[in-house]
Amino acid sequence: MSKWSVLCLTLLCCLGLCCLGLSSANAAEPWKELSRQLNSGTPAERLEAAQALGDLGIDAEPAVSALINALTAKEIELQHEAVLALGRIGPAAVEAVPTLMELMKTAKPLVRYSAIETLGSIGPGAKAALSVLEKELKNSDPMVRVAAAAAIASVADRKSDSTQVALAILLSALDDKQASVGTAAIPGLASFGSAAVPGLVPLLKSDSVPTLLAATNTLGLIGRDGSPAVDNLIMLLGNTEPSIRSSAAETLGKVTSTAQAEPVIKALEKTLTDKNPLVRAHAARALGRLGSTAAPAVKELQALLQDKSDLVRRAALWSLGEIGPDAKAAVNDIDALWDDPVASVTIQAAESLARLGPAALPKLTARLASPKFTFLAASGLREQGPAAAEAVPELVKALSAKDVEARREVVLALAQIGPKAKSAIPALLKLAADEGNEVQGTAVYALVMLGEKEKLLPLVRTSIKSKDERLRLVSIWAWIMLGADEQEDLDTLTTALRAGLKLPRPLARQEAIVAIRRLGERGAVLAPDLAKSLDDESPEVRDAALHALAEMGKAAEPALPRLLKMLGDLPDGTERQAVIYVLGRMGPTAITAAPALLKLVRGDDPFVSALSAWSLVQIDSSGTVRELAIPLLIAVLNNSRPKVREEAARMLGNIGQDNKSVREALEKMSDDSHPDVAAAVKEALKKLPKSQ
Repeated sequence: MSKWSVLCLTLLCCLGLCCLGLSSANAAEPWKELSRQLNSGTPAERLEAAQALGDLGIDAEPAVSALINALTAKEIELQHEAVLALGRIGPAAVEAVPTLMELMKTAKPLVRYSAIETLGSIGPGAKAALSVLEKELKNSDPMVRVAAAAAIASVADRKSDSTQVALAILLSALDDKQASVGTAAIPGLASFGSAAVPGLVPLLKSDSVPTLLAATNTLGLIGRDGSPAVDNLIMLLGNTEPSIRSSAAETLGKVTSTAQAEPVIKALEKTLTDKNPLVRAHAARALGRLGSTAAPAVKELQALLQDKSDLVRRAALWSLGEIGPDAKAAVNDIDALWDDPVASVTIQAAESLARLGPAALPKLTARLASPKFTFLAASGLREQGPAAAEAVPELVKALSAKDVEARREVVLALAQIGPKAKSAIPALLKLAADEGNEVQGTAVYALVMLGEKEKLLPLVRTSIKSKDERLRLVSIWAWIMLGADEQEDLDTLTTALRAGLKLPRPLARQEAIVAIRRLGERGAVLAPDLAKSLDDESPEVRDAALHALAEMGKAAEPALPRLLKMLGDLPDGTERQAVIYVLGRMGPTAITAAPALLKLVRGDDPFVSALSAWSLVQIDSSGTVRELAIPLLIAVLNNSRPKVREEAARMLGNIGQDNKSVREALEKMSDDSHPDVAAAVKEALKKLPKSQ
């Protein structure tokens, strides 16, 4: 099945629940008043409303109709702001496409240019505008041509003729005499990914600084798919222009594959001695992006810790932290920079030291005793988790720190060490029982993480009735996590968890969702609230909500409208795969998703095709759907990814009982080289009738 991010329970729920008040109720929906103002205000008020709606971005989606009306305004300024606002809303503004197309026929150049960009922001939903955009590819203004090409890249099928023309225009824009034209082309080119690389590599031999900068920046955005450009980028490290050397170094860190690492590391090591501090800094960071592979450069990075430039010192520290335990030789030098006169260097030193593993523990533990470093040291030990168990005695001493935030961080460090910090339980129980203590709730959280139940339950049972809303929330969370929720009134639990979903800290909202999952079937009443969490600005919170909805199955029906919208709006990726999986887990309840899933089944990505077919069959197991899915799943059996072949085999075993071609295809796969695939094929064949 789809493998999206694994939800982590090592979250500081209580930090969000105990140190911050509940976010103010968002009873007012600003778009409503702004829509009214846009429709009936004075010219100045309407202009102000359009600008404000643009600032709201996707949250202004309900105001799309009002913005569409504003496109027909006589005032050019208002038209322009309405167009921009629709662009910031993005794919959700799809109903504006016809009006935008009409507007482009008569609009002034500035408005037309912005309309082109907005159509690109709307994406595939603006396909009806392709013919209009294609005309703009011949515009005499290079900026308009670039905008149209970028929009087509976002809207059209990548294999279409117009997309290929758009790619050529964007590539030529990088070599335009007007630097701003090349800069404008970068995002559109980057969206092509690997398809743009063959055209970008030759541009790295240009003598034009703007062209070189645009090409390197685009490759950096493309990432690892830009690896064919590595040799040319290494050559640019010797360019006479510092900005080119700097950009080349930065881009090498983003595009280099593991197989190319050795020559890149050697080239970057030499660049660490460049006369320009920005070049040195970017070279250092490029090595850090290579992770532990860059371990051979530790000595050279260590030398940069004495650099006169704090920018370079920070970059070297960051890179050593990214290399991790393999950079343990630098422990003493990194620890020394805790005393750097520049605060940002001190903070980076603390963060990097924490990432060096066990070798850093003595230094972090020793720093706890210094009041000005207690917080940073505890943060570093918290990151080490259970491996920091030897620091528990010193952490217990640090619970008496005068600074509240430092004490809270110490408690959280003990929480992340977990059961290995049991010797801290008496001190934490004392904090948890101390009413009015600033870290009371955080102590409750830590005791749950340490596995204390017997002595904590009576305290939590009392604090559930506390007048302090924040303490009551964390106590209910603890009550659920300790498995005592069956004894508690469901209304009490759900009321608290609803409040938890609105807390200002993303980590606290995420932990509230974890508690909802722990409620099992009892948590199904919160499905509508989880549906709202799918719009959360934090991807981790959305991720947690998808996990919870998947476990609810058909009870997740209140989230179906939002899931369908996500299915249409999201780009290919793990979040979209998670949505497909949730829809499958919902079963027949998600029947309205069938057309969209069928379209994905017929798409280009074999993994998404297999997953969508699985989901579709869970929703509708009728013969028609099975017959549509079977040939697609058979085709996926030849996929290069073992997990894809495995899942396809399992599903064919479940749905292919009366289809001879299924047995034939599976029998051909019975000697698959991957053991998991072979096992799945064997099990699938057992479910099918033997051939006559």
